[in-house]
Amino acid sequence: MRAFNIFIIVLMSLSCLLATTPEEWSTDATSLLEPGQRQIGVFQPWRIGLSERVEISTHPFLFLAIPNMSLKLQHGDFRGIQLGSRHAMTYPSLLLNLLAKEGIGGIISPEFQIPPILHHKSEVLLSREISHRFSLNLKAGLAVALKADNLDSRTSIDLPLIYPRWATWYSGYGLITGAEVIYRVSKRLSLQTDLDIHLHSDDTGGMAFEHKSLLHISGKPSRRFSIGYILTYAEYPFGQQAHFLTPIMDFQWSWKKN
Repeated sequence: MRAFNIFIIVLMSLSCLLATTPEEWSTDATSLLEPGQRQIGVFQPWRIGLSERVEISTHPFLFLAIPNMSLKLQHGDFRGIQLGSRHAMTYPSLLLNLLAKEGIGGIISPEFQIPPILHHKSEVLLSREISHRFSLNLKAGLAVALKADNLDSRTSIDLPLIYPRWATWYSGYGLITGAEVIYRVSKRLSLQTDLDIHLHSDDTGGMAFEHKSLLHISGKPSRRFSIGYILTYAEYPFGQQAHFLTPIMDFQWSWKKN
């Protein structure tokens, strides 16, 4: 049971990290899925293209433990730069209370009661086609946690990938910025590399850097395999640590519903 709880936490973190590549696949860029198109992956949320300017997504494997929903919007073109935004809501209290118990499966001490928390994140997305092979994507956003009561700092889970995303629940707010470059080697092969920065107040760690590089291989237009690595550096409540995680893998599927 403890292994299952850790898997759920890691699944949530990786689903935020493993963005897919352009064209028919949804990305951190402003491009959206086509209307009626669906997409999902092992570490990817279920994405649905509603219209040419609206896409919604949720992670079905996590929804019962941590209800989540995301809305992605495309706002148009300004001198060759595509402008979009992404808005996400999660309710993490159910999961945290499941983890707060004694014995097997317990990650947080049962003496703590997790209050209701509503976590909101909004990001501005910018995308520019440098050439037919290169794309540059930029993002900047604000995360805010609305809490019925303050969280005790002893309930934090100080693990790579996880802590930088959950620190907002303790600090009340956080800033996110990042840059991503995508290189299309061929129609079926592409490379993705990025750097994300998370900023929080000093009493919750302060700063985290995350860099990943992925190789995407498309066997068919509707299937894709991704493999790569993630390098993290973060300031935790107990001090600074760096981690190198590899191999990072994902399988993705895409289809269109008429």
